[in-house]
Amino acid sequence: MSALLFVVFRPAPHPTAGPRSKIPAYDTRSSELYDLPMSETPSHWTVHHFSQANPSGPGCDSVPDLLRRLADSIEALGPVEVQHLVIESEITEHGPWRSGTVYFHPAEAG
Repeated sequence: MSALLFVVFRPAPHPTAGPRSKIPAYDTRSSELYDLPMSETPSHWTVHHFSQANPSGPGCDSVPDLLRRLADSIEALGPVEVQHLVIESEITEHGPWRSGTVYFHPAEAG
């Protein structure tokens, strides 16, 4: 059985010059709260991601098995839009141990 890990990544917006509005933005890297100019589109968004790997041992190198696991996990989330999928390998005594990370956000109703 493989583990499933969910993490929320919120890139912080970059402070911009110009008149300030009353739209608060929080910089998670510096713990600063400031306002974004009202006329600009925010330069940040929330992206969720999870990572999953094949079980260790024989068969840990199977890309088709990993893709099936990732597809099952994506379907279990419900309606989401996948932004990016990354497949990685770590060399072990059984060959490359495959893992994948899926970056996604909830699908917009429409």
